[in-house]
Amino acid sequence: MGISTLRESAPLLQSLAQRALELDPTLPEAHLAVGILSTFTNLNWKKAESQFRLATTGDSLLISGRCEEALQQLEKGLQKDPLQTTIRTVLGHCLGALGRDREAEEQFHQTLNLDPNHYLADVFLAELYAARGRFTEALPVAEKAFSRAPWYPPSVGIYAGSLTRLGQVDRGKELIQQLGSGERLLTSAGWALFHTCCGEIDIAANWYERVIEERDVIGIETLQSAIGEPVRASAHWPKLAAMMNLSAEPL
Repeated sequence: MGISTLRESAPLLQSLAQRALELDPTLPEAHLAVGILSTFTNLNWKKAESQFRLATTGDSLLISGRCEEALQQLEKGLQKDPLQTTIRTVLGHCLGALGRDREAEEQFHQTLNLDPNHYLADVFLAELYAARGRFTEALPVAEKAFSRAPWYPPSVGIYAGSLTRLGQVDRGKELIQQLGSGERLLTSAGWALFHTCCGEIDIAANWYERVIEERDVIGIETLQSAIGEPVRASAHWPKLAAMMNLSAEPL
């Protein structure tokens, strides 16, 4: 979440996961760790899928564009643990990617009812509103996310983008400059969101290239969500898909 990159953490994660599987080959958390590495570090979708099926999670399916399958896995996970706010939040992200906006909003609101400080639910909800051009609704939600997590680049990007689209250009520019020129860790996703909100898709796509290079987990997932639709519909998508070892054709 902006503290260290997955690339930096990967060697230790790999060794710990392998040791865990030596102790218990059925351990879901260990398979999840291997799946995360296969997905976000190596972009090895075949291995990731096999590991995630053992761990029962939908993140790999979502970021590879297989949203219907991801939805099924996430719903299974939520049935087992209805109070798991992260699963519920990712489920909302997935529903939004499928165009089921009302259901997505309901999941985000349920997350926030369970945990009013779950800033990621606010970020994803603001992104959904922005994706549909509902910036008047996006702004207060984005402002709340920023107030809770001003250190988190996507909360900066969606807030600054919403301000800019509603005519508060100076305030939006002032805010987005906090991310610097991209040299800070995992700020690329914030810039990508900002330029997407502003309708500057070519620039947003360039930032998404850096998101992929950085193996920014949530940034890549956001590219496959509702707010990533303009980028996926652009001439830049084949290159971005190739960088993720994916087909540019919709699944």
